Amino acid sequence: MRTVNTEKIDKAREEILIAALGVFRKYGVAKSSMEDIASAAGKGKSTLYYYFKTKEEVFRAVCELERINAINAIKKTLNNCKTAEEKLRTFFKMRDSIVREKLKLYPVIFSETNRLNFLENIQSENNSAAIEMLKEIFIEGVNNGEFKKIKKEDCETLAVITISILRGIGINLFLKGKLANCDRKELLLDIFIRGLK
Repeated sequence: MRTVNTEKIDKAREEILIAALGVFRKYGVAKSSMEDIASAAGKGKSTLYYYFKTKEEVFRAVCELERINAINAIKKTLNNCKTAEEKLRTFFKMRDSIVREKLKLYPVIFSETNRLNFLENIQSENNSAAIEMLKEIFIEGVNNGEFKKIKKEDCETLAVITISILRGIGINLFLKGKLANCDRKELLLDIFIRGLK
């Protein structure tokens, strides 16, 4: 059971992370300082250093919070879907929407190439969660007869391949700075789902 003290600490930490997110969006990580973050959070530097020893620690915590929030948003929306196909379509659309949003919100952060290794680790964790969600959707589709062309034992492999394809598309978007045509993506999704039925 959480105590009042624990809740107060969690709230203060969350306030710092939300403020840091705004600072990082505006200036990028390289040009932000612990003082900028403390000021934006309305906290003293000593409070900030109580929770985080370095700016990199703050950045990692912000990325982790963003990652968890995105995964939770997808899971919550999927819970409202009635069929495996609806879940699959929703998953693709939400993941695409999240990638687009992050590319627009964090151009300064993504341009800092020295951060790319860390972002790659975050992406790897995102991929693991996405693979698990897709595997569950594929298994549900097999179990309820929606996806007749795949076997239950192939669901994990199919999920890994699907995420690899999505990741390739995402990297292309990032490198070229272009967001693919929505109609084309819908067509690709239709073809993909027809291949499962």
